[in-house]
Amino acid sequence: SHSLSGPITTHNPDGTTTVTPNGRETRRCPQFLREDIYIRHKGHCAYCNTLIPLQYAHIDHLIPWSKGGTTTPRNLVLSCSKCNYRKGTKTV
Repeated sequence: SHSLSGPITTHNPDGTTTVTPNGRETRRCPQFLREDIYIRHKGHCAYCNTLIPLQYAHIDHLIPWSKGGTTTPRNLVLSCSKCNYRKGTKTV
């Protein structure tokens, strides 16, 4: 089961901490989280393993936002545009 609800504590680069009740406040991925996801995937698409420059990388919701997915690290992966558009609103 994909249970991604519950409070999320984010330690921001500026030293502040943000507590998000359930990760559903925003679909947009903050820049520091984009960079963390990029580093976690070593710059490679999670689906086809293509190396992607950061400026062209997409951050994809494994469980789509439209289906209740959250903008939290465990629901986000790095994706090339081709794979992201192909996946669309399907759940991985």
